[in-house]
Amino acid sequence: MALATVEVLAGLSSDEKRDIMESVRRALVAALQVPPDDPAIRLVEHPPDHVIVPPRHSGRYAIIQVTMFEGRTEQTKRRIYSNLANQLAKLGFLAGDVQIVVYDLASRKLEPERHPSDGQRSGIHDRVVTIRLDAAVAAFDHHWTNGGASGRDVPLLTVVDRG
Repeated sequence: MALATVEVLAGLSSDEKRDIMESVRRALVAALQVPPDDPAIRLVEHPPDHVIVPPRHSGRYAIIQVTMFEGRTEQTKRRIYSNLANQLAKLGFLAGDVQIVVYDLASRKLEPERHPSDGQRSGIHDRVVTIRLDAAVAAFDHHWTNGGASGRDVPLLTVVDRG
């Protein structure tokens, strides 16, 4: 599983935006050796007056954030960086135009929660995802159940303070 968010300055044509997303997809598919339909790519535009960019960019600026489950080797992560830079260079982005951030998520699957009224398992498995950013650790404890039909409030996201 890989998710990529591409943030760009507004003003690109629809074709340019599509080319950027397809280039990011090709880079991730090659680096991660996953099927072409695996990486989910989304593009977010920001008005230029809403972004302060490094002075070295050429007028085209992009931040690419790749989120994936941990376990990829350092070599694979280097391929991600290299492939993204090479693909975007083909579209006219210079080295100073692109910032790439890769996030590793630790995940473990938990037993599904039982619905209190009938004891049946919920249709969606609970999952605990821990995001590690530098020294900070925050855990997001997701609770998905089919309890919504019972009228009780079901938390969708609980932030657990790890200290």
